[in-house]
Amino acid sequence: MANVHLLAQNLLLLCDYGEKFAARYHIVSRGPGQEPQAHKKEMMEKQEGRPLILIVDDEPLLLLATERAMRQGGFRTLAASNAPEALELVRSQPHKIDLLLTDVRMPEVSGLDLAKEFMFSYPDTKILFMSGSMEIRDSFHQYEEFQDKAEFLEKPFSISDLRGKISELLSSP
Repeated sequence: MANVHLLAQNLLLLCDYGEKFAARYHIVSRGPGQEPQAHKKEMMEKQEGRPLILIVDDEPLLLLATERAMRQGGFRTLAASNAPEALELVRSQPHKIDLLLTDVRMPEVSGLDLAKEFMFSYPDTKILFMSGSMEIRDSFHQYEEFQDKAEFLEKPFSISDLRGKISELLSSP
């Protein structure tokens, strides 16, 4: 008998070798941050007053899962798969970004460079870096420009750890 699982909005079928099965499904392929504009605007208006988090990560499944977890935690979200896309998103929408949650290592422009741009252009935005690199974790304290302005969360992390760190950052002065 086949086991059916829903994994990050994709259907995953597991069956024993040699077992026959038929599957019929309809999936609308829509990546993070690609919801219809009317729906996105309506959702933003419904959640007015809740913190807005911009999530930037070049790993699509992690981006999608993080965005979903933050929404389920009561946050408004915007998602981008790279730094240039993130900056375009911010400039094209009227809402203040409360927190930038960014991966450190990304192609083209790093999360560190994106954060520097945010510190210059949006100085009130809190910054939370995430990375699975032990090298970055161990050297993070050396980045003087981020002292008292940003925090670091090591991947992998639990949803409760992420939400806790974000709540801590948003409640700090």
